[in-house]
Amino acid sequence: MGKFLNYLRYLPKQVIIPAAAVIALAVPAVAMASWSPDRPTFTQDEPASYVTFNSITDNKNYGDERTFHDVKDAAISTSGGFKDQLKVQDGQELLLRAYVHNNAAANLELDAENTRVRFLIPTATSENLRTISYISADNATPKTVSDTVDLYADQPFALDYVEGSAIQYTNAVPAGIALSDTIVADGGALIGYDKADGNVPGCFKYASIVTIKVKVTMAEVDIEKTVRKAGADKWVDEATDIKPGDILEYRLKVTNSGSSKISDLTVGDNLPPYVTYIKDSANYYTTNYPQGRTVGNNLTTGGSILSGTYAPGAVAYVVFKAQVAEEIPERCGTVTLVNVGVAGSESAATVQDKATAKVDTGKECRPTPKVHVAQCDVLNFTKFNDQTKEVTASVKGFVSGEAEITGYKIAWGDGTVDTNRTDAERASFSHTYKKHGDYKVVAHVNFLVEDKTKVSKTAKTCVNEVSFEAPVVEKPEDPQDPTPVVKPQPTGKALPETGAASILFGAFGTGGLGVALRNWLGSRRSLKNALLSR
Repeated sequence: MGKFLNYLRYLPKQVIIPAAAVIALAVPAVAMASWSPDRPTFTQDEPASYVTFNSITDNKNYGDERTFHDVKDAAISTSGGFKDQLKVQDGQELLLRAYVHNNAAANLELDAENTRVRFLIPTATSENLRTISYISADNATPKTVSDTVDLYADQPFALDYVEGSAIQYTNAVPAGIALSDTIVADGGALIGYDKADGNVPGCFKYASIVTIKVKVTMAEVDIEKTVRKAGADKWVDEATDIKPGDILEYRLKVTNSGSSKISDLTVGDNLPPYVTYIKDSANYYTTNYPQGRTVGNNLTTGGSILSGTYAPGAVAYVVFKAQVAEEIPERCGTVTLVNVGVAGSESAATVQDKATAKVDTGKECRPTPKVHVAQCDVLNFTKFNDQTKEVTASVKGFVSGEAEITGYKIAWGDGTVDTNRTDAERASFSHTYKKHGDYKVVAHVNFLVEDKTKVSKTAKTCVNEVSFEAPVVEKPEDPQDPTPVVKPQPTGKALPETGAASILFGAFGTGGLGVALRNWLGSRRSLKNALLSR
């Protein structure tokens, strides 16, 4: 039990779990049932030439005889249903079976002598238990054979043999031969064929079935935690009107609600902050100790063991005192202090229950300001016409808490402002600009917050820009040339050149003077362009 107390010390508050006991015949749930020992095997057509038990592997009625031990719910009255593994429940009665067959050939007339069957029933309490069945005879080879059954559950359980339940069924006595209860003790019980005399002839005719019953018992614990102000008459789940410095009394009612006895009942208590255990105040009360018996001072620091054995239905009360702190710093108004009691054992799951005390600190709490969010969320241009300078915009607001939207406003950047009085999440606006240019558009959302204050907000996401460019007007190629541009009439031929050089060239013909004039004009323009480019 020392391990259990140490576990209590290191686990967090409100979680206390007993250490599991490691006891012989408690096996993991994943363990596979197994037979023993390894031995020569035989078949129906070629049985053994000597006395040996359960070594035929092709028994047409049973299969492999080495796996001769199995189990089923005793409430199943029909044949079959036996298993090597079974999940069990509290109060369930189980039927354990052993198939017994002397494999010696019939013509040899070899009887097994002092034949015995034993069922080993574990005395452990665990979530996983294994039973073992043994068949033995003085002149058998091997002298003893065995097989196992694995049982498991969601919580620890024990097995109790049902006295007077051992029976052997044979062809000679199909109604069954009552066997001794020593079948679950060392040495087992004698079996036979027509009577339990230890003699079992060889051959299928003399095979038999031996059964016993066991009952599943589970240890369960219930706990009820209550509290009261010292001196009060009534125990309650929640004590009110407690003041700093008051003394509280806590009570734990622990009940064995299972079907098996508990002799290792352990209780503990996790006190909340601002509450201190009063030394030497813990006592427990049972039918054996109606005036109470001291528990010790480790109830709140690891757990205490309640001595004695607790039968199903037995109840124990643990009562102790604790004091509320004179000052509860950084707290105001009413403070709820939650206390958790726990109980359990190495054979029963740990349970817990709580009681609360509401302490009036005497200090008034400042009102907690209400939290709200109000903001302009999104401004989008949903339509844009560059020729007509028309824009359609969508504005979205966001609120939480006690705020509410009362309307929207949008400034188009040209001195025009539009409003929309609505409490909708989104509003749409349209506007046509009169002039080309760049405009900054800003949207606002109007809110009414919890104290009815009006608020108007915008955000970076509610600011956008729009631009309309004026059309580009093409200028003449050379604005210093006074010669008007003459548009030729379409003739179907390439258009003639109409620049100044072409006119002069046309006037003076194609002679040397005309060519000279044309070259001179061309060089003059090249010089002018070069100067302008600088």
